[in-house]
Amino acid sequence: MLDFISDSPWFLLLSIHCLIGAIAAIVAQQKGYRLEKWLLYGLIGGTISLIWAITLKNPE
Repeated sequence: MLDFISDSPWFLLLSIHCLIGAIAAIVAQQKGYRLEKWLLYGLIGGTISLIWAITLKNPE
């Protein structure tokens, strides 16, 4: 069972996707947005969420 997880390219891709999503949430939080909401966006959207978070403007 563990051999499948460690040898699977899907596991690596999913791990990278989730890491990028977490980074997007941190970027958005530093700009003043809610971390919980952006964790959800990031874990679903991955790279697209990171690009979106980088282009966000600070809320006024």
